[in-house]
Amino acid sequence: MNPGGASPWRRLAAAHWPLALILLTTVLVYLPSLAGPLLGYDDDWLVTRNTILRDSSLRALGQIWLDLSRPTRLVLGAEYLPVRDTNLWLEARLWGLGPGSLRLSQLALYLGAVAALRAALHRAWPEPIAVELTTALFALHPVHAESVAWIASRKDVLALLFVALSLRAYVAERRALRWLAPVAIGLACLSKSMSVAAPALLPTLDLLSRRRPDWRVLAASIAVAALSLWPHLTVGATMHMVTTPLGGSRLTAALSMGPVWLRYLELLLYPASLSVVHEVAPLTRLTAASAAGWALLALWAAAGAGLWWRRGRPLALVTFVWFAAPLAPVSQIAFPLQNAMADRYAFLSVVALGLAVGAGVSAAVARLPPGWRRAAALAAALAMGAPASRAAERAALFADEVALFTDAMAKAPGSCVPPYQIGVHRLEHGDVPGAISALEAALARCAPPAETARRATTNLARALVAAGRLADAERVLRAGRAAWPDDPKQLANLMRVVARRGGHAEARALFDELRRRFPTYLDDRERIPVGP
Repeated sequence: MNPGGASPWRRLAAAHWPLALILLTTVLVYLPSLAGPLLGYDDDWLVTRNTILRDSSLRALGQIWLDLSRPTRLVLGAEYLPVRDTNLWLEARLWGLGPGSLRLSQLALYLGAVAALRAALHRAWPEPIAVELTTALFALHPVHAESVAWIASRKDVLALLFVALSLRAYVAERRALRWLAPVAIGLACLSKSMSVAAPALLPTLDLLSRRRPDWRVLAASIAVAALSLWPHLTVGATMHMVTTPLGGSRLTAALSMGPVWLRYLELLLYPASLSVVHEVAPLTRLTAASAAGWALLALWAAAGAGLWWRRGRPLALVTFVWFAAPLAPVSQIAFPLQNAMADRYAFLSVVALGLAVGAGVSAAVARLPPGWRRAAALAAALAMGAPASRAAERAALFADEVALFTDAMAKAPGSCVPPYQIGVHRLEHGDVPGAISALEAALARCAPPAETARRATTNLARALVAAGRLADAERVLRAGRAAWPDDPKQLANLMRVVARRGGHAEARALFDELRRRFPTYLDDRERIPVGP
């Protein structure tokens, strides 16, 4: 009995039933995707062919954390993400690396991130309706489908979880607990490198709560994020993940990113063009779209700062920080990357939209007569069905690789990645004619020196050999050898095809050249396959 009021369990239920409803809805959204297989698009690299994850010795953990060499990083996805790799290594020990268990654990991590974000916002923002709507829109926004339903994006959900935990720690009442914020940020940065922007998000909670910043914790968080850059940049340079700027110069990259800012905003407001592949055309001159993108950011930042400074209204500034800060590390200017744009890059920026929508609805509800407020809040909750249904539709694509890249091919018609991935998938599943058609389409879309073109060349040769078209395979490989003269795979593949059609003298000459130019390539190889 609790005569002084409701039971603790009832109070707990009253406080957290919105969260329970949000989490349950999120599970229902992603439930159909749990049965999907691993994708050939990086899942096989990170999981299926990852020998380190299957090594149960402590030596494997040492490699994950301490070995920055190229051979080890090739096995681990060409990045330094020891938290992600340790997470997968532990899962391999606990319940294996089956697609079902991997997808389920990824969803569980995402639910934890949603709960931690809600807890942080509740501590900082005295607007309960706004907090619940922000949490719901964040949990159910379809831009997150890529991060939740694609195993290769395990780094995204882990980073999201630790960033959310850093926010919750930062607003803790006990100062000792606030020092967990830089620890969580460090773990986030070791899960995904773009988390280096996370310290910029901590002061936004101070603005919402109108409290003084904890400068020591902020300084420590910045220092931890900065220190995390060293292994990322070292491995990125070794693995050529940090490339030349988009279009060849930082000015071109900056001009090209103007339209990208607008496209990210479009993905948040109207997520119809979500795709696993996005095309970004380099711009060498200022265009209307480029000017509009950068002008939008400048005006948003200026208006937000002005409203906060003059009128004490921080929300516009807070939404700007949440939109721009997470995207800054992948803006192609400071750190040129292979991908100029991706759905998963916007996984934290969704909070900006949630804050704006939540605040707007909360203010509108507060102006209604008391009898209408519950109905309005219910209508706002039901409106979450729109992003939820789109998220479910998007997540379902990650259970079907051909459907996923067919969708991408329609949205990125100039990219060679979608037909290449379809071709490889069909080849691995025995559809040789379909593989040849898709891989030829990939080569028609991109040319050397693109890496995808190189891979398409070797896999098209595989498919042609499987179809018994040795002359066509030889023609493709000779073109590949001319395009990539320093690639031993092109030479080795050509040697094998020439030998199969009876050109033994030429095959022997090609073997001698391979042994002379690339002696290590033949180590521990009795046969040289035609493959990527």
